[in-house]
Amino acid sequence: MEEAARVAFEKWGDTDLELEAFTFHNPEQRFVPISRLNQLRRDLAQGLSAAISAARVERVTRVKSAACGSHPRESRKRKISLVPE
Repeated sequence: MEEAARVAFEKWGDTDLELEAFTFHNPEQRFVPISRLNQLRRDLAQGLSAAISAARVERVTRVKSAACGSHPRESRKRKISLVPE
């Protein structure tokens, strides 16, 4: 069962994820169908990918804000007056 579970979690398809370590803990020697492990892996990959994307967007937003101020477009605009002084 441990080998089957490890193999199931090594398949990450077209994601940017890869298995770095795997620890199997099944003291009661319960059977889990490979189809359930595969679905768990797919759900995990989807959740991790979404969390990574959200964190990336948040970080880019923070960096842009720090580099350009809170309104990047506003900092580039120059105010002009059309009323003669």
